[in-house]
Amino acid sequence: GRLKEAVQALDVMEKRGIQPYLVTYFTILHGCINMKALSEGQRVHAHIMCSRFKPNIFLWNALVNMYAK
Repeated sequence: GRLKEAVQALDVMEKRGIQPYLVTYFTILHGCINMKALSEGQRVHAHIMCSRFKPNIFLWNALVNMYAK
């Protein structure tokens, strides 16, 4: 569905050297939480850790929520 497409878009962006905004990660993570899609969420987490951004409190909270559910 759309969630898998969004995660695949992150893969494409990374390959092309395009840095997503923090809100992009946040939005996709919330999709992962709502769909209980841990494997996709782990991929998003990996993208975040490889990005130039440092996660803020909202992103950390989304990650904790994803792993807790």
